[in-house]
Amino acid sequence: MNSLVKRLLTSLTCTFLFIILLSCKEKDQEPDVDVVKSEVPKADSVVTHGGNGRMVLTWLLPRDHSIDRYKVAWYSSSGTGSVTNKMPASNEDNLVRVVLEDLDEGNYLLNVYQYDENGTESPKSSTSGVVYGAAYEATLEGRTFEQSKMLDHGVQLIWESPRNDLFGTEIKYEGADGRSVVHFVPADKELDTLVGTGDSQFFEYRSLYLPESTAIDTFYTAYRTAQVGPGYSYKRKYDKASNTFYYLTHINHKDTAGNLIKLHHGFAGDPVGETGSEFAARMNCLLVFNGSTAHSTESPSGEVIQRRPTGIQIIDGEIVQELPRSYYTLGIKADNQLVSYPPGTTAAEMLADGANDVLSGFIPLIEDHSPVPDFVKSVYAGGSDKHPRQVIAQYDNLDILFLSCGGRGIDGEGMTADEVINILKEEGVKFAFMVDGGGSVTVVVEGERITKKIDYGGTTERPRPNFLYVQGHSNDQTR
Repeated sequence: MNSLVKRLLTSLTCTFLFIILLSCKEKDQEPDVDVVKSEVPKADSVVTHGGNGRMVLTWLLPRDHSIDRYKVAWYSSSGTGSVTNKMPASNEDNLVRVVLEDLDEGNYLLNVYQYDENGTESPKSSTSGVVYGAAYEATLEGRTFEQSKMLDHGVQLIWESPRNDLFGTEIKYEGADGRSVVHFVPADKELDTLVGTGDSQFFEYRSLYLPESTAIDTFYTAYRTAQVGPGYSYKRKYDKASNTFYYLTHINHKDTAGNLIKLHHGFAGDPVGETGSEFAARMNCLLVFNGSTAHSTESPSGEVIQRRPTGIQIIDGEIVQELPRSYYTLGIKADNQLVSYPPGTTAAEMLADGANDVLSGFIPLIEDHSPVPDFVKSVYAGGSDKHPRQVIAQYDNLDILFLSCGGRGIDGEGMTADEVINILKEEGVKFAFMVDGGGSVTVVVEGERITKKIDYGGTTERPRPNFLYVQGHSNDQTR
């Protein structure tokens, strides 16, 4: 019985093993039918390029593919969004380029998906990017030049160090032959020359910015104006802290022949005063700036019959006027060195100190490269208010700089004394002094008033009793 069972079990086992072996052999003879699901490849090497209210995405496609469409989904502080489109034609490098328009400014997180004709979705490819707009544009400032020099064949400019995102500066001017010239200064160029200009050159310039090296849009600053002449230059700038436009007029200490470019002090030719434009025309001035504050005498009908400067007035070594004054006084020595005198200093003491030209003003702002102490500022209570300002300053090399700003809604809000100090500290001046401001602020360059009128809503040029000026040039020499 046991023997019979053993034989039966052995037979069944052999049969079972044979069936298994036969089955394996048949499978080996059959083709491989194991189906692997086809996966749509994900977008490869996704790169973003920021722009003005838009963005461009690029990525690579495989050489042989069945990708039919794509989807880009984005997330930012302003919300979410997505776009799905047919796959655009790629170039010979199989590079896809997709433009996303009408985006809010800010940082973005983006996911890219690809689909075949059956709608099979690829794994996502994630990246980030930035969209630029008004907020970025508000940070831009036009690049300005630090120094200028008239050459026989043009104007040489030394530009200030640029921001990292500056692409370059565009200059427009008229050449000596009358043709219009558009000149480009690359961001990495600091010494540059405008070729073929006349003896005195007016020009406009603006700066171009790329927020990132691969940005698709260029941002432009507003055009600024400047003029370079024999021994001087000016430029118009904007101060964000005070929300005010201002001019910086730079007067070299000496001309190219080594002669002193003398800063003069003169009175108006009429008892009621003259405008800066009238004074410039009468005196053949290259440059004119308003001077002292004034007292007006009126007729019974209210008509001004005399404008008289306040305080001490000295012209070419002659004491013209000596009245008490609670503010400081500005002195100009023979070599153009500027000094200030506190209240109570007599005209004779000023002359003895070498100040051949003296006029009343408000207060010094900077002395020996440092802002004046608070007790000096307190002498003039109006310094904490925002007004148009006229400030004369000086460098170590005795070059003179005038800061002339707008205010009262004309070219901005105006500046406080401290806001003026902050700007002039950046300019590196050794000395600065505040003369008359408000509607009196006047700068005339070669007969043209460059500062805006302030009085009566910007319609009237205020007459003044005295001026600081540079005489007009003759025979290419500045006197």
